[in-house]
Amino acid sequence: MVWPRWNSNVVPYYQRYLFEVQKGLGPNTVVSLTYLGGRGTKLPYYENVNLPPYQTGWESEDAFNKARPNNNGRFADVSLLRHGHNSFYNGVTAGFQRNLSKGLQVLAHYTFSKTVADYNEIAPEAVGLDWSAWHYHRKLGRGEADFSHPHRFVAAVTYQLPWGSDLHPAAKALLWGWNVSSITTFESGNALTTYNGVTSARDGEPDMPNVSRNPNLSGGEHGFYRYFDLGAFSAPPQDVKGNAGRGIVRGPGINNWDISLSKVFRPVERLHIEFRGDLLNAFNHTQWGGIDTTFSDAEGSTFGWITWAREARVVQLSLRVSF
Repeated sequence: MVWPRWNSNVVPYYQRYLFEVQKGLGPNTVVSLTYLGGRGTKLPYYENVNLPPYQTGWESEDAFNKARPNNNGRFADVSLLRHGHNSFYNGVTAGFQRNLSKGLQVLAHYTFSKTVADYNEIAPEAVGLDWSAWHYHRKLGRGEADFSHPHRFVAAVTYQLPWGSDLHPAAKALLWGWNVSSITTFESGNALTTYNGVTSARDGEPDMPNVSRNPNLSGGEHGFYRYFDLGAFSAPPQDVKGNAGRGIVRGPGINNWDISLSKVFRPVERLHIEFRGDLLNAFNHTQWGGIDTTFSDAEGSTFGWITWAREARVVQLSLRVSF
């Protein structure tokens, strides 16, 4: 393997488009509608310039290597740093904001968006290479990016409880002035890619299964052992390239409520005692994580199974003393 040179004078650039309309509804409330678009251009990728002519069904790695342009045994993959990948983002956000009035403050946003990108073979965390790439058919790596989440709703609400303002001073010190706040998040899951673990095109590129229909199920159809439509996938014949694309399976999303209860006690003028209780994932809703996306029809296969989950409910209690 010959490592690529990094002294390229091509600089990637990013274009951003923003348009927003706001409307006030009374003195304390604002609604907004925002379009945000972005495009990354001339992003880096590696081109392997020591590949044999494309074909499927290579009998062995030795046969593949012997067919390389430079096949004297000194070189295998020879990668050059190129700049030709692109990324695209388009999103529309509806917002609602209510400033603190009568003890209530609300900030909420819903975003509908999509991110499309070419497959990036650079592994920045290792400053190395990821060779599971489309070296011959680079555009086959274009699809919905892993981190593309079409739907995202986030609301932050703070409310000062009105109870106890007219109580006896001792009772008022305990019961009045409590604040309840919450952060609510509903979000689509990652755009996942399925790979073929049964047959292979043997063409030096990622092995993909065939897909015959939309594999994503409605929310009520998801199961631990069948998160998407397993019947939509099949193995192509050996030495035939599958037609499944990148990012076609929607992974588990987020349905989460974090709730906090807090109050500041002032037993004397210079002493402040702040109590805070937090419930993370307050309703203990199961938050699935990843799923197995390697296609297999063998007995005991875990294709389509949930593989992990996010944290269950977490309770935090804190006390802060200032003087």
